[in-house]
Amino acid sequence: MIKLSAAIIFSMLIMGCAKSSHNITGQVKPVIASSNVVIYDEAPKVYTEIATVSASSREYTVPYDPSGKEEVVNLLKSEAAALGANGVIITYLDNEGSTKRVATTSATNNGIVGLTTEDRFITKANGIAIFVK
Repeated sequence: MIKLSAAIIFSMLIMGCAKSSHNITGQVKPVIASSNVVIYDEAPKVYTEIATVSASSREYTVPYDPSGKEEVVNLLKSEAAALGANGVIITYLDNEGSTKRVATTSATNNGIVGLTTEDRFITKANGIAIFVK
C-alpha cells in the first residue's frame, strides 16, 4: 500500500511540472540573460535563426489562466537565452484541456479515499529562437 501511495504522489508531481525544450537549427551563441530576450508576434526584418523552442505550463484547473501564458513565455525566453538568442518569434500559443482522474485523500485516515475527475488545462507555446543584430 505504501508503494502504491508513493507511486501515485510521484506521478502527480511529475504531471504538474512545467517544461521546455529546443531543437537547434542554426549556430548557438554565448548564453545571455533571459531578461534580454524580446518576444515577437511577427518576425523582425533581419534575423538569424538559432533554434525552435517549445514550452508547456504546469496544469491549471481554470481555463486560460493568465499565469499559464506568463509561465510559458518565461520558459521560452529562458530556453532561448541559454542558446544565445536575443529574441523569440511566437508561432503557437494556446490553452489545451483534458479531463483527468485525480486521487482524493482524507486527513482522517492518511490514505486514498477515491478517484474523481477534474478538468485540467495547460498552456503550450512554440517559437523560433533568433538573434537580431
